[in-house]
Formats: sequence, C-alpha cells, structure tokens
Amino acid sequence: MNNEMPVVRVEGLEKSFGALKVLKGISLEARQGDVISILGRSGSGKSTFLRCLNLLERPDTGAISIAGHEAAFPEKPGSGKLSHRAMERLRASTGMVFQSFNLWSHKTALENIIEAPVHVLGRPKAECVEEARRLLARVGLADRADYYPMHLSGGQQQRVAIARALAMRPKVMLFDEPTSALDPELVGEVLQVMRGLAQEGMTMLVVTHEIAFARDVSTRIVFFSEGQVEVDGSPHEVFSAPPSESFRKFLSNHA
Repeated sequence: MNNEMPVVRVEGLEKSFGALKVLKGISLEARQGDVISILGRSGSGKSTFLRCLNLLERPDTGAISIAGHEAAFPEKPGSGKLSHRAMERLRASTGMVFQSFNLWSHKTALENIIEAPVHVLGRPKAECVEEARRLLARVGLADRADYYPMHLSGGQQQRVAIARALAMRPKVMLFDEPTSALDPELVGEVLQVMRGLAQEGMTMLVVTHEIAFARDVSTRIVFFSEGQVEVDGSPHEVFSAPPSESFRKFLSNHA
C-alpha cells in the first residue's frame, strides 16, 4: 500500500452547463504511480471531469490539488490574482492527451513538441530540441522528427501528442479517450506507449473504453454514472465481481 500523500486530490467537484448538472460531487485521489482508468457511458461526465482537473473547464464548486498546487471553487472574493497564479501552477502540473491529436499542421513533429517548452516555459531551444528527440525515441518515432502531421498515421500523430504533453514535464498525465479516433489497427501502438509510461511510474488518469487495457494496466478502476462515482476499486475486485447492475451492463456491452 502506498502511504505517500496523494498527487491528485479532488473533493466535491461539481459542474453544470446551464440547467444540466454534469458532475455531482466527484471526490477522488491518486497517489504517485497510480493508473486510474475512468469508465462510463457517454454523457456520464468523464471527459468533463478531466477538463476540470486541468481547468479547461472551470468547476462550479469543489477543490482540486495536483502535486501540491491547489484551487478551490467558487473562488473567494478578492483572491483573483492569487487564484490565477495557483491555477497556472496547477495547470502546469498536468499533461493532457485528447481524442483528437490537435497538432499544428504547419509544424513538424519535433516543432510541435518544442513549441510550449520554448514559448511557455522559456527553456532554451537547444535543450528542448534534445529532449524532444529523446521523447520521440521514447514513443517509437525517432525517425519521424521532421515529418509533418499530414504525413503521419493517426497512431503516430497521437504518439507525437503524448510526447508533446511529456515535454512539459507534468506530474500527472490525463488521457481523454486517446484511442477513440484511431483505426482499430493503430490502437495497439498508442496503448503500448501508455503501458510503458505506467511501467515507468507515471501517474495517469485515463478515460477509456479499452477494457483490456483498464484490466491489465490500471491500479484502480473508477466507474462514472450520471455524474457520480458509482464504482471505485481494484481491477480484480470490480471485474471479478461487478458491484452494481449498471456496471455489469456496461461491461457486457463492451465485452
């Protein structure tokens, strides 16, 4: 059992879009090296939850702590500047990989990777180029540094996107259904990279429908239903004896 302080701590997270309440008091913790697979039907709040973690969506209420950087909502009156700094630090602690690859089409793979470290973090370009080449090798694309996205397969583009996120040296990696836009034959190469990150001890929260990956790689399974955590347990526990009827139905539909 890992007794370290949580790298990620979420308490009572709520988010609405107009009259639609998408997240209804989500609480969750992840410790260093945890790989938490977040499962659930479409519309259950999984992607919104990830987007709230790195503040692409602003939560209505609740508290988030990532690598010791905290943000609480709603914000206290008069705390705007401090809150903004806190949110920037929190956002910098996460790397996010989306369903779509979101690469700059006019930049090469290497240029995509160095863009944020150079222009956001202000790191020396030569240092960033060297690290980008290491990251491309890490995701199996050492020979594709000078390729533009249009000349890469979907799986290769997603691996570049993973390398781009890693270039920011995040404490936590967030994956929002990273294989859902890929042709079936390309899914495995992305999951292989993610398996490697897990083996290296990267803390990861993964929204996915890849049940085999969730079962084999995760330290925990979290099942969202209607904006709430309905199931939270080890893969062995929840897959061998599904603890709710809706989770059983979900698994049968994704067998």
